[in-house]
Amino acid sequence: MHGFLELNSVITALTGGGIVAGILKVWSSLTKRIARDQAARNKRLDHLEDNDIVHNRQLELQQAGIVAMLHHELYTICNMHLAKGYISTADLDDLGYLFRSYRDLGGNGTGERLYAMVCALPIRNGDD
Repeated sequence: MHGFLELNSVITALTGGGIVAGILKVWSSLTKRIARDQAARNKRLDHLEDNDIVHNRQLELQQAGIVAMLHHELYTICNMHLAKGYISTADLDDLGYLFRSYRDLGGNGTGERLYAMVCALPIRNGDD
C-alpha cells in the first residue's frame, strides 16, 4: 500500500504540475497578447493625434484666410462709403453682417473703427 501512495503522490504532483504549467503558459500567452494589443492601440492613437494636429492647423489656416478676405472686403466697402460721405440702409445692413463675421473670427480693431465711422455716416436711400 505504501508504494501505491507514493505512485499516487507522484501522479498527483505531475498532473498538478502540468496543470500549473499549463495555466502559466496560458497566462504568459495572454499577457503577451494584451501587451501587443495595447501597443497597437497606442500606435493608432498616436496616428489619430497626429491627424488631429494637422487637421486643426488646416482649420486655423482656413480661418486666417477667411479673416483676410473679410478684412479686404470690409476695408474696401468702408473706404468707398467714407469717400462718398453717406451709406444706404441696405448697404449698412450688409456691412453689418460682414463686420460681425470678421469680428467673431478674430478681426482686428482697425476694422471695428472703420465700421464705426461708416455707421456714423448719414443714411441716404434712393433720391434723398
